[in-house]
Formats: sequence, structure tokens, C-alpha cells
Amino acid sequence: MPVYLMPHLVRSVCRSAGRPLFAAMLAIGLGQSNLARAASPASTVPLQPGLVLGFNELIQGAAVHDYVAYMQVSQFSAEQLVLDGYRRIPDATAPGGYRFAKFSRVVRGEDLRAAWRISPQYITDDPQMFPGYTANEASAALLADLKRGVATPFVFAMTPMNKDASTNGLDMVSGALKAVPQVGVMMTGLSSEFTRKYYRGSLQRVEPGTVPIPVLRDGSPAMLPAIHARGALKAGSDSGVADFWFLDDPANALLLRWSFQGRTAEIVHIDAPDRKEAASARMTTALSSPASARSTVAGAGCHVALHGIYFDSGSADLLPISDATLSDVASLIKAHPEWNLTIEGHTDNIGSATSNQDLSQRRAQAVRQALIHNHGVPPVHLLAQGFGATRPVDSNSTAVGRAHNRRVELARACH
Repeated sequence: MPVYLMPHLVRSVCRSAGRPLFAAMLAIGLGQSNLARAASPASTVPLQPGLVLGFNELIQGAAVHDYVAYMQVSQFSAEQLVLDGYRRIPDATAPGGYRFAKFSRVVRGEDLRAAWRISPQYITDDPQMFPGYTANEASAALLADLKRGVATPFVFAMTPMNKDASTNGLDMVSGALKAVPQVGVMMTGLSSEFTRKYYRGSLQRVEPGTVPIPVLRDGSPAMLPAIHARGALKAGSDSGVADFWFLDDPANALLLRWSFQGRTAEIVHIDAPDRKEAASARMTTALSSPASARSTVAGAGCHVALHGIYFDSGSADLLPISDATLSDVASLIKAHPEWNLTIEGHTDNIGSATSNQDLSQRRAQAVRQALIHNHGVPPVHLLAQGFGATRPVDSNSTAVGRAHNRRVELARACH
């Protein structure tokens, strides 16, 4: 029986034995598989190796509208969760003078079950693990507290806002300021410039029911049920009211969105790992469908969105976590040497038409080059074309909508 259906038992356990026993009950008596069965599959996000989460940050008044960073689950067990991310580091021997280096964040299984503290950033000099903290989710115990409607003690570890926020984006993964010009992304600060503050207070549920939060799930718009919590948090003289929206899934209560001190961060991408056979079948079907099936772009041929392609924010640099999808696309192309295909790049409408057209073209070209040079795809019958912001598939008024419009597609001439 799931925890949130047993309020009286939970209350009595917490009062009589305290939270350590409550955590043990979550870990042993209930079991994560039982918790996962408490919700509909459509409303849960199973933790599994290969799961990719894309985090969007928006700072009020900032010149940069969106900054997106990605983390991928590399390990998950009852003992720990391991999340991997990538950051640029200087390398004079690499193309462009830099390369992507992987870093990891480790969250203990006991903290996923019973921590009341969250630290969502990873700064360069950080240890991999923060005992007592989760990274981008509420613990099962914290979620149960919120669902009972009680005020819950809470700590939120975050770098504070500063004077540079109006012109720079603060990377939610690396914790470093990044100036984001029209072309490319450049690191302008390292961890020595940043220190966390530990904002303390309490959280309490706002609405009695769940709140739908939009995301892109496996590349398609979806709504996930969230528990909305609010609290006044304070670190010394620095304070503010914070809002958090947690996925209503005790097995993985993802922090889908939070807002604090003029800064909003939200998960815009949730991509589950795809079996190679399933990916090939899906792409083949989409590329074989008639042109009339794609109503969003008049006169277009057969298309499929490549939702596992990830770029460093604001640039045409492919992240290493794109390799699995690139491999699937390469296998598909090799299986159909007779097809005439085009890699299409698309952007949102932020920025000038010229800069968007340039970025979309460079991203399409980057995918084509990766397929040719890294995956052995013959260059014949494979073109690259950018369309800028001229072919939106969603509204540009929301972070999720803009993320949906920033995409790469594979198109076949099937007229």
C-alpha cells in the first residue's frame, strides 16, 4: 500500500519512532516497486539508466531567455542514483580549443527515501555526493509530508542572485556564469566565484489536488501531475518566498519546476532510453508516411523529430549523450541507401531572424557531419538545411514550447 494512502499510520510512525524508522519503512516495508505501482504509468517517470532530463533556467530581467542543461542517469539502485552531466573545459588539442568533460552527481538511496534537503546545482569543485540532500527531486518522505498537508522543515541549497544575472545565465548544472551571445556559449566564471547559501524554512502544500505541469516527454508535449508547495525561506538576511512543483510519484518525485528570487528553473525534456529496434521502427514509419500526414508544415515531405539530439545551450556543439540517437539514425540511413534525406534544424523565435537561421543551419550541419565522420554514413543523398524560427510546432510563449521548437528533424523527399 503506498505511503500517501496511509496518513494515520505515517503520522503514528513519525511521532513514535521518528523519521529514521519512517525512512526504513519506506526502504524495506514498502519497497520502491510498490511505490511505483501506486500511480499510473503515464504519470510516473521511472528512474533507469539512460534517462535524460533537460533543465531550463530563466532569470527575470535577464538578456538570455533560456539556458538549458542536461543530466543523464547512468546508474540507479536501492543504494544510489548517479547522474552524469557535461561541461566545457579548455583543451588546446581539441577542435575549437575545448572539449566536453563528464562529471557525476551521486545521491544516496537513503536520501531519496527520507531527505528533507535539496541541492540541485553541481559546482566544479563539489564532491560527487552531498549526504542528507537530494539533487533534483523530493524524497518519498518529503512528498508524503506535503501530501498530508503539514508544514514540513526544508533546506534549499542554491547560489544567490548577483549583479551579473541581468546579462548572464547561471548554469543550473555547473553553477557557473555563462555569457550566451548569439553564436556559441562561453564559460566566464568557475566555482571559486560562487558559494551556496542554505535557505531554511518550511514548505506546505498549496492546492488540495495535483497541478498539471507541461513537459516534453520523449519529444512530445505531455502533462505531469505535480504537488505544489510553497514556503518562506531564509539564509541570514537573504530571504524570499519559494514555490516548488514535485512530480506526484513517490518512486521519483522529480522537481519539475521551482521559482525563487526572480529565478525559475523547470524540467523541459524527459527522454527515456529507447530500444534500438523500437527507434528504428518508429523512424521508418514516420519517414514512410505520406506528406499529408504532417499538417504543421504545408507542403513538407515525410519527417521525424530526432528528440535524442542535444546541443550545448545556444551553440551547435553536440553533447556526447546524443551518440545513442545518432547511432540509431545512422543505422536507419544505411538500411535505406535509396532515400534522399535532409537534416533540418529549427529554433525558437528568441533573437534575430538572422541569428536563428545561422544557428539552425549550423546545428543541422553538425548532425550531418557527426553522422558522416563518426557513424560512417555515406554523404551522398544526405543534406543539411536550417529553417530558423519559420516552422514552429508549438507556442514560443512558454519554456516548454520554445524547447519543442528548438529541434532537429530528419526529412525524406517523398512527393
